Amino acid sequence: MSRPTSTSEYQALAQFRFLIRRFLNNTDKAAQSVGLEPQQYLVLLALRGLPSGQKPSIRNLAERLQIQHHSAVELVGRMKKRGLLRRKRSKTDRRSVLVYITARGERVLSRLVRHRIAELRVDVPALAQALQYVDRASLSKLKRRADMYLSELEDVVRAMGGELELRVVFPSGKAHLLRVGAKTMRRAKKNAAWAQTQR
Repeated sequence: MSRPTSTSEYQALAQFRFLIRRFLNNTDKAAQSVGLEPQQYLVLLALRGLPSGQKPSIRNLAERLQIQHHSAVELVGRMKKRGLLRRKRSKTDRRSVLVYITARGERVLSRLVRHRIAELRVDVPALAQALQYVDRASLSKLKRRADMYLSELEDVVRAMGGELELRVVFPSGKAHLLRVGAKTMRRAKKNAAWAQTQR
């Protein structure tokens, strides 16, 4: 029988969600301050942060944004009119349209991402602290929810060409590493002795 969820676990999850939500809301406001719709910023970020070897096709863009193909087509069309993107037919598959960021789009994105990364560096310790109160039994439950909220965080880190690592130490003394920057978030279990040397 599983044990009941503790108050500290509810508080940790609520704090974690608050910090992620605040980061996303601030991102939306920052995008609007430079004349972008929040979704247009996500398009630029998704294209700039595509994994190596993945083509900047409409299909891949729709997948990265988790939107319908026709919605991605409309979004790209609006951004092309604004001079943020350009389209080009694939040389290997004439049915496929590839999407590239223009110099103007790169300038806008670079300015936004610098501010997002700066805020992220401030928020990371608070995120890690919120997670410290969640024990191993509830980590998988938290991870499923965290995956939803960390998709933008992952894209930002990938766009900057780096990897973000959060170390979480539980009351039992065991530590977990949450790595953002790979294709998916991964968990690496470490023993208590390792955790003691990292403190």
